[in-house]
Amino acid sequence: MQFQRKNSMGKKKKHAKTWPIEKPQHLYLVLDDWSWGYSIRKIDLTFGDERRGAIYTSEDRLPSAMFCLQGRRGEPKAIMGAFDNMILAMPPLDHIHGMNNLGLHCGAVIDIHARTFINGPWQDTSLDVVNPIYIPVGGRLFFLGDSSSWMLYQACDDAYFYNFVWAWSELPKPIFQCELVTSYAVHPDERTIFVSGSFDAPTTFSINTTDPATIGLEEPVNPQWKQHGMWQLPFTGRGYFDPELDAWVGLSAQLDTIGHICSCDVVSTNSDTSHQQCPALKVGKENLFGEFLDERHIGATLVYTGGESKFCLLEVICMQADLANQPTESDEKNEDFDAGLNDTYSDETTVGEVTDEMNEYSTNEVNEEQDQKRFLRLTTFSLRYDRNGDLTTGNSRRVRYYSLPQGVTNSMLEYPVAFWM
Repeated sequence: MQFQRKNSMGKKKKHAKTWPIEKPQHLYLVLDDWSWGYSIRKIDLTFGDERRGAIYTSEDRLPSAMFCLQGRRGEPKAIMGAFDNMILAMPPLDHIHGMNNLGLHCGAVIDIHARTFINGPWQDTSLDVVNPIYIPVGGRLFFLGDSSSWMLYQACDDAYFYNFVWAWSELPKPIFQCELVTSYAVHPDERTIFVSGSFDAPTTFSINTTDPATIGLEEPVNPQWKQHGMWQLPFTGRGYFDPELDAWVGLSAQLDTIGHICSCDVVSTNSDTSHQQCPALKVGKENLFGEFLDERHIGATLVYTGGESKFCLLEVICMQADLANQPTESDEKNEDFDAGLNDTYSDETTVGEVTDEMNEYSTNEVNEEQDQKRFLRLTTFSLRYDRNGDLTTGNSRRVRYYSLPQGVTNSMLEYPVAFWM
């Protein structure tokens, strides 16, 4: 029964309905500017003036680091975001720390919302971790390597129980070379993964990752890799399903449309002869990469930031020092590093010592190209179809520049790592 009460005028007044407050999400940027591994910074993507009708640029200071993750630097593909609010790092370590006597490697996990470290999953070091692909899918994490594919589950809802464990489930070995995969996307059913690549010929495969034991299915599901035809998904890297557009969205892989967003129809999970055609696609009207003569493109990553077809493009660029417009320098001292952080994975190292070393490294590390500056350009935008049915960002683009620390490796510059959580 709905609760009602009378106001001062004697009229009945409905009790206001309350909705749960959603935790604000932010962009979490991962850099390997620490001598022992990686730093994580939180970036607020909201702009102070949303009324402007055209693109405008702001120059901002890169936030101080919130966390540090230990591991070999220069491994962008070994850092992944999953389980809604966790960042996992499973790069190979340069020393014996993190390895048990069974040859298992323990990954590092940070719960972003709880601001705490969690013991990560044990991973057999014989697996392909040199050039892996990690894909979040339906509250799980899919691992793809040349010799195997696995699914990682959270075995307990409370990550702080002493008996918290991770569960690995082995899936069929891929029938293609993982290193040749160029793009991938998750079907809206949140079970089926599509991967494309230039194998013997351009080809797309899929696998249903359903585990009947975890979702209560009575009929067994036999996951197998299926071929969907001699075509490729049209984007480079990860594609995201956008329910507003009812399409997969990603960065265009076509040489003549580099820097443009593209969308394509979602492919049916059936692999019969009626679905051997390349899905219909549309290429965005705008080039989102910088077109200034003094800029050189290094790498880019697209991140989906939620409803209303919102995205964030991270582009790393290089400018000649004397031509740069002097964006605000990053604050490398991290003076407001949270004093309550847990210890890192070195038992002898405190968070304060880790922070001091990271600051010293970020300040003293000298890049091999002294005459150039590297910047992170963040472009936020919304996608829509215009009256002609063309894909466009309209006037929704907002641009920011951040000066990057000198210590970041080329691998992390070529493949920027960030997550929306």
